[in-house]
Amino acid sequence: MEKTDSGKKWCGYYYVYEEAPDGTEKRRQRSRVLGACKKMTKTEAEDELARLIGEELHIPKEAREIQTMQQLWRVFYDDRAARWSKAEQMTATSVWNHWLKPRLDKTDVRSITRLHLQRVLNEISVSKRKLPNGENVEGVSESLLQKLRKYLYGAFDLAVEMRIVPQNPTLKLKKPKHNPTRKPTCNPPRNSPY
Repeated sequence: MEKTDSGKKWCGYYYVYEEAPDGTEKRRQRSRVLGACKKMTKTEAEDELARLIGEELHIPKEAREIQTMQQLWRVFYDDRAARWSKAEQMTATSVWNHWLKPRLDKTDVRSITRLHLQRVLNEISVSKRKLPNGENVEGVSESLLQKLRKYLYGAFDLAVEMRIVPQNPTLKLKKPKHNPTRKPTCNPPRNSPY
């Protein structure tokens, strides 16, 4: 702990061990400016440095590297794919690529709130899409909304576990109102006894 060159701020130094590609560990020195000398005593600056070191040590390396929703999704998918069936893997990939990626791809994971996710779900619930018969309809199925919520919950649950975010923003998501997809029906002819 020492004052900066100008003598106006406290600067703290500490070491971290980083793993090199060959598996060896390298000791690296880190420094942080802790605050103005006029506003904090040396003891307060030391306490702040201890807090910063604690934060640095408690966040796993993988978590520090995850910045965007795309990166979180990749880690989440890789973590869960071994437990999912092929059909579930295809469904998750489709839901991400078609519905979530266009809306959340480059978004910073730490900036995503419940309100942000609720807006995304509301937007998806009224989006227009084309049925296999070529008809344009508004709204999505109940099943798709459940899958969206399930995958978002799982991804953010993993983010909480990795200490990327303090709490899961999907916990209080509300199911948006939606226009259920019309299911094809077979109308019997008028003269039919059925």
